[in-house]
Amino acid sequence: MELHIGIIIKQRVDELGISKAEFARRINTTSQNIYGIFKRKSIDTNLLIKISQVLNHNFFQYFTSSVIKVKEEKEMLNSNISIVDLSDKISNIENKLQIAQKEISLKDKIILLLEEKIGKSK
Repeated sequence: MELHIGIIIKQRVDELGISKAEFARRINTTSQNIYGIFKRKSIDTNLLIKISQVLNHNFFQYFTSSVIKVKEEKEMLNSNISIVDLSDKISNIENKLQIAQKEISLKDKIILLLEEKIGKSK
């Protein structure tokens, strides 16, 4: 789920029971702008600092947890890529082993034929 900071801010305002007009006054803006803030998926850092102070809530924590989640997903993806790489390498080695085993088998047959031929010529 994508982070929607405006909804999170609105939830905090509602939780505290602060009117939109009071919230607007506290952050030194208009009530009209408050509705715009509630619709935002992203927000200016300075404004978020002010909102965090006014609402006594660290809204930056949501961004931090999102960054951590993205990092964890990236690490998982990288480990999956490593597993795929390893799987490809194992498959390649197995193919080379089969080829080597066939070559050994052919060389064993050649040796037997040569030994038979040497034995007959004596």
